[in-house]
Amino acid sequence: VQQEIAQAVANALALHVGIARAGSPTPDPLVFREYLQLRHIFLASNDADAYAQAERGLNTLAARANGYAPVHGLLALNLASNFEGEGKEDAALREARSALAIDPNDLYAHVALGMVASHDKDWATVKQEYDIALALNPADSVVHNADGMFLSRLGYGEQALAQFEIGYASDPLGYWVTYNMGAHLDVLGRHDEAKTYLDLLPGREVKPSTRTNVARWRNAVWRRDFAAARNFAAQLPERNGSRKAFVAVTEALTD
Repeated sequence: VQQEIAQAVANALALHVGIARAGSPTPDPLVFREYLQLRHIFLASNDADAYAQAERGLNTLAARANGYAPVHGLLALNLASNFEGEGKEDAALREARSALAIDPNDLYAHVALGMVASHDKDWATVKQEYDIALALNPADSVVHNADGMFLSRLGYGEQALAQFEIGYASDPLGYWVTYNMGAHLDVLGRHDEAKTYLDLLPGREVKPSTRTNVARWRNAVWRRDFAAARNFAAQLPERNGSRKAFVAVTEALTD
């Protein structure tokens, strides 16, 4: 029933935004389950080790599920999110086009095309692809996160916040939507509101991360709560002198 409703919505939107009416064939239930498990790791987890393992799993699944568009769309999104490594941009485009050849309505393939365009500073294409993705699934937190980061980088602070708020409403337990809400409120100078979200991050983590402590340290500094800043600095790892640097900066700001 949910699939039929989603397809009906997409068909209605096709009249306005040019979304095609094709669909991906129903996958093997085991493929669908594995896809959802991998998607959850990519989109909600902050565990780098689990993420690396999921990348390998997604490559294997894509080879197995050759005719299932969402797998190739998710792979395209993963590749487009991180261009480290030669040929990843070309691979992202290839996977996105493969997904769209199977299903022109594939959500993450459109997001991936937008991400690739953002690296080329082709802002019109980014906006076009993100708008298509938002029309396909107005409640998807990943699309709102991507659109929010895009708008924020171009300086549209309030419009970006609106996207992050929708993403957070869709996925209030997700690490990344919570992080973006806190970090962006800090950017807007709303530091007390930012603290509310940043204080939730330890409960959203799969494992403690440097990213969380740095975000909370930055917020504490902006609020001039140097006791809290010292505490967050002390929790940072020793590698590359991170802890020493943050402790030194904190003491300099305190004085």
